[in-house]
Amino acid sequence: MVYYIIVYIMFINVMNDEQILEGMIGGLGFIIWSIYWKNRAQYSIQVEAFFAWMFVWYTRKIGMNFYKYLKKKSIINL
Repeated sequence: MVYYIIVYIMFINVMNDEQILEGMIGGLGFIIWSIYWKNRAQYSIQVEAFFAWMFVWYTRKIGMNFYKYLKKKSIINL
């Protein structure tokens, strides 16, 4: 528990809410898209990683634009 509090305090000083959320979206998106491409296509690991990265990038950008829109409308704020 103490470890999580320390990490949280460190991130508050170093990163803002948008950067933390972008990292979370990117990490989760990479896992989801990697599993999707692994189960759907029979490409080499490099090609699957390329597609996963490409879709993670789009997912991150769409997710961040959506978050900024909600933040601007004062619907959500982390």
